[in-house]
Amino acid sequence: KIPANIATSRRERPEKMTGRLLMCACVLSVALGSTDEAWWSELEEAERGALADYFEEAWFASLSVSMQASYGRVASLLEAFARSEADSNEHDSYVGFAPLLFRASFHSSGTFDLSTGTAGSNGGTIFHPAELEDGENSCIDVATAALEEVAGQVTAVSKADKAVIAGVVALNVLEFPRMDLLRVRGGRHDYEDIAYRGRLPSADDDPEAKFVDQLGFDAEELVALIGGGHEVGSAHGLCSGYIGSWTTTPLSWTPATFFPDLFRDDWRWYEICSYTNETAYWRSVPDPFADGAAHEEEEEEDASDLLACPIAMSRKALICEEQAVAGCDFDDGLYPVGSQPCEGDLLMRLKSDFFLRENPVLEPHARAFAQDEDLLAATFGEAYHT
Repeated sequence: KIPANIATSRRERPEKMTGRLLMCACVLSVALGSTDEAWWSELEEAERGALADYFEEAWFASLSVSMQASYGRVASLLEAFARSEADSNEHDSYVGFAPLLFRASFHSSGTFDLSTGTAGSNGGTIFHPAELEDGENSCIDVATAALEEVAGQVTAVSKADKAVIAGVVALNVLEFPRMDLLRVRGGRHDYEDIAYRGRLPSADDDPEAKFVDQLGFDAEELVALIGGGHEVGSAHGLCSGYIGSWTTTPLSWTPATFFPDLFRDDWRWYEICSYTNETAYWRSVPDPFADGAAHEEEEEEDASDLLACPIAMSRKALICEEQAVAGCDFDDGLYPVGSQPCEGDLLMRLKSDFFLRENPVLEPHARAFAQDEDLLAATFGEAYHT
């Protein structure tokens, strides 16, 4: 099935965002002058086997040795990069690139439309500037730039396939426990001058219709994909307007705590207004789910929304969003975007996350996953299978 994604990004990133973006000298495992096939032949059998495990066995065996080498080399380069000290964003609590590579792979597939059979990973449209300008894709350009820099030398493999491989490699680096369920079948093509916009799910809305009608998942699968996708990584104010991590272990899929924490009773809601001077104003707001159902927001924000919080440095806010926070208490006020406004573990949830517990169709699956992380891993792996 085609992996889907609830996007957490809403705006283009500012120029100062990448931190230690690329450290290619540390991750390139092959001399640039050597061929893929020559490199492949020099590996130990166990090394070739470990790289082949990223791919569907029968499909990989059907390839020529040269193509096996090219796909294996892409996986090797991306794994070395994901395990390096390269950092995708300086405004979070960890150093790493794997969560963003994983998210970019989700976004490359999340445009798929079941009724027309269009978009998704095939075509490599996630690399197109017009698609990267989609509001839901802010900061994904950091990942696509990394993919082209790190694996661009392997021209026999399409960019579309590289994006998919990156997601599976990232999950392995992030210690997803059911890698046996994730196997890439390559052969995707790159399209020129095609981009898809406005198809990714919104972080503010109930995801049921988008995942079921557009993407073709059932309720259990969509709950697993959203929660499993949010077991790792963080949201960033200067990308999406949201700030914080979904779990206390953003670089590890295990232990799976997204769903147990979702049912905590100490969530507090804030509006966060982020500014280009790298500050964010946090303002307490009423729980949008207090009456049992949240109203879905319009895609375009009213300009007045950006003036709802006090203006830092006499500037209009770049973006304002509402999210839930648990784990620590703090006063409303202005804080640096690169540090949380309290001591302890600051957990965050989006409105779309809360729909998993408030939507009566989705809630039973969320509770089941909260009680059984093995079930979550198995369901996520089957739904994400690429």
